[in-house]
Amino acid sequence: MFAVLDIGKTNKKTLILDSKLKIVAQEKTSLSEYESDGVRLEQPEQIFNWFLEMLTKFTDEYDIKSIAVTTQGASLVCLDKDGTLIIPPLAYTNDGGEDFDRDFFDKFGSKEVLQRETHTAPIGSMINCAKLIYYLQLKYEHEFRNVAEILFYPQFFVKRLTGVSVTEPTYLGCHTYLYDNSKKGYSRIADELGIKKLLPQTFVSPWTRVGNVTPEICKKTGLSPDCVVTAGIHDSNSSLLPYIITNEQDFVLNSTGTWCVLMHRSNDTSIKDSELGKTIFYNFDAFANPVKTAVFMGGREFEVYSKLIESIHQQQGMPDFCPELYQEVLTSSDLFFIPSVEVGVGILPDSKPKVVYKGKAYLLDELQIPEIASMVFEDYERSFAALNCSIAAQSKIAIDYTNSINNTQLFIEGGFRKNQAYCQLLAELYPEAEVYTTNLEEATAMGAGILAKAALDNTDPYTLRDLVNITKEQIVAIGINGVERYTESFIELSS
Repeated sequence: MFAVLDIGKTNKKTLILDSKLKIVAQEKTSLSEYESDGVRLEQPEQIFNWFLEMLTKFTDEYDIKSIAVTTQGASLVCLDKDGTLIIPPLAYTNDGGEDFDRDFFDKFGSKEVLQRETHTAPIGSMINCAKLIYYLQLKYEHEFRNVAEILFYPQFFVKRLTGVSVTEPTYLGCHTYLYDNSKKGYSRIADELGIKKLLPQTFVSPWTRVGNVTPEICKKTGLSPDCVVTAGIHDSNSSLLPYIITNEQDFVLNSTGTWCVLMHRSNDTSIKDSELGKTIFYNFDAFANPVKTAVFMGGREFEVYSKLIESIHQQQGMPDFCPELYQEVLTSSDLFFIPSVEVGVGILPDSKPKVVYKGKAYLLDELQIPEIASMVFEDYERSFAALNCSIAAQSKIAIDYTNSINNTQLFIEGGFRKNQAYCQLLAELYPEAEVYTTNLEEATAMGAGILAKAALDNTDPYTLRDLVNITKEQIVAIGINGVERYTESFIELSS
């Protein structure tokens, strides 16, 4: 049996997988960030203690041979020489302010220079580990002098389990400003921050056996001393891993939720001039290969506008997909939802959130006025159809930024895979591609489970492909016209 600790921004899960990588048990909790002394903090120690409680519970029933950890991005911990947290573990949702942002880029290089050099996009104020560390150095100057070690989030839990410090490509290489792909190691930013010696010096693969659980952990949980622990992995790359090992063809993964993350494996790490300043960057997958990534807050956009439409009409729920209605909306092209609700992020960072109706723009703030919203969202079904068309248009822009080819495979997973209209619109936008919705149960945990088994078996994840069953349903274009033209108009209105 294998145990997986899966740490999302809100939900934290402990899952048990059997030798066939089937989930046989799981528990979850919501140890969310909290505010203290004016800053928002994560709860790594509480999460770890909860994980130990779950391991104690599950070892009564299951013989756990291997453990893997996967976590959200842009999180880290600072430890003293005794391995104790010495600085509050800041959440990436903190805002350093304009002066802090300006100071960081003046000191280490412009956004454009850093995006080319470290393949990292500017994402919000703190969604970059280097910026998070710089903020800690300023706010906790005295405490930072006594920092003996900085660990990325997955590797903190790995060290708690094994006593061993490592780093691996998926977390170090995911919008941290700290990875230099040309060196396959730390970037000059790590040197200039003065932290290079505080970071782990051992680089391994995510399925590497870091070590066995410590005697102390065995005593607390009942785990066997032979239980091995892997190096940890970033959650998006954990979700991507099952698709990598089961697909020989080129593909794009459209992982949808609050953030829509479009990922496509690449042969290089070039950033075009037109991509600078946008949330476009390179992840590095479990095999340390570059993954061109484009990100936008599609789920957040959909949530904000759907609530507005529902409140005006005193209805709930998205109408059923009607091809004729969507054809009419695309033909008339008189209603567009322009990003971004969270200003400054995504693939259209300079765009202001607004709805364009019959050629006139209404800012999101104006749409809080019932009289204006009632006019713009006059028709419930048409409003939702236009919202789906706009989200699909934004997805098309993001997919194209990943350097995908027209006849590739496109997998849609996550919340939007249940949105029939959205999926159909993507099929219309890519008629030469194979567009699928997928239903991989707990994709992030599955990726981590693959690593746990690979470590235990001393094998490569590719050898486990037959254990991964990704249910796919193909979406075939049915000839709805005008989606490309609508997307072109959407781009013009967003610029």
